[in-house]
Amino acid sequence: MDEDGYLYIENMKIIEYNMDRITDFWYSKNKEKIEEYKYLIMLGLDRTSLNEIAKGDKYMEEYTKKVEELNDRNAFTSWITPEEDAEMILNTEKHISYDEGKNEGIDIGLEQGMKQEKGLIARNLLKVGLDIKVIMDATGLSKEQIEGLK
Repeated sequence: MDEDGYLYIENMKIIEYNMDRITDFWYSKNKEKIEEYKYLIMLGLDRTSLNEIAKGDKYMEEYTKKVEELNDRNAFTSWITPEEDAEMILNTEKHISYDEGKNEGIDIGLEQGMKQEKGLIARNLLKVGLDIKVIMDATGLSKEQIEGLK
């Protein structure tokens, strides 16, 4: 359903999970959370951990077996080396960091520009002799800031 209430699909529910957080339950050995989320946790585990979490659960053992069979097939073997994968992950993180830094820089620049513009407006209003209280209301600047512009 979109924000306006338009229903796209009637018989489907989309649920988002933070898989890093859920997988952390396994590594922190939080038994209660592992039991609660074990079917999601198993999606993010390596072979050794997957075999460990699957012990004693017939569904998970069956899943583990099928995953191992698929992973051993040539069609599903990795087409990139671990080094290439690490480089791709690093590049993705660099792009995300760059975008975040760029957006932060834009926000800072806009904020500084608005402050400068308010100062220019206040200075011009002072030149024409407008009352400081009116200038304060118009610009949102404090009395001290306006008097500092004189």
